[in-house]
Amino acid sequence: MTPNWEHMSAPGIWFAGTVMQSLDFKKTMSGFIHGFRHNIKALAEFIEGRAQGTDFPAHPVDMRQEALVHRVIDRFSVSAGLFLQPGFLADCYAISGPLAGNVLSEVPYNWLTEGVMKKGSYVTATLEFGNFGENPLHVKREHVAFEGEPDPFIHPVLRYWVDGECRHQRHMSDHLDADWRSFANRDEGAGTVTGMTYTDEGRTAAPADMAAAQATRFFEEIGIMAEAARPAAE
Repeated sequence: MTPNWEHMSAPGIWFAGTVMQSLDFKKTMSGFIHGFRHNIKALAEFIEGRAQGTDFPAHPVDMRQEALVHRVIDRFSVSAGLFLQPGFLADCYAISGPLAGNVLSEVPYNWLTEGVMKKGSYVTATLEFGNFGENPLHVKREHVAFEGEPDPFIHPVLRYWVDGECRHQRHMSDHLDADWRSFANRDEGAGTVTGMTYTDEGRTAAPADMAAAQATRFFEEIGIMAEAARPAAE
């Protein structure tokens, strides 16, 4: 099947349910209802688009740095599709190209890399697991902010793509609550972790503050600067 679950040699035949796992067998949760329900949500958009002659829904988004940082952190914290289909479903922010200024939410990652992102520049946002090593009962728990190996447990990943090529990526730190928002932006009483130690920084910091710093660093590195850092117009 194609990356959007269509029969490769018989267009118009689509696959739904546990059979969807043939694209990510034993990698994510497509073999189970809590995974393939998110696949089917995307599949419905693909089928409707084919019938109506429309593209996958894209929605306008504020592309300023501060707004993007807030949005990606919020999505990492509340999106069931990104959490339950790690590395398989992604949010895609179009920086330039035909979809510039829009976001596609919870779409198949391979569908993006093999089609949509071939022309223009984009940022993909996924949740992914890292390397647990040879012994799953002895897993590295030291956290790093900017240097070192990515955390093994599920964590946010931002990637920058230009004309189908990944040019830059940032693995952010994991979080016991899987919620990278500040406590002010959470439901009352939600969350337990107020501080984590980052070995490369040699200090303890609030996970929400570090997540914001990591996302900000990523956008700066790909040229999306804060308003105050932009040169004044001549």
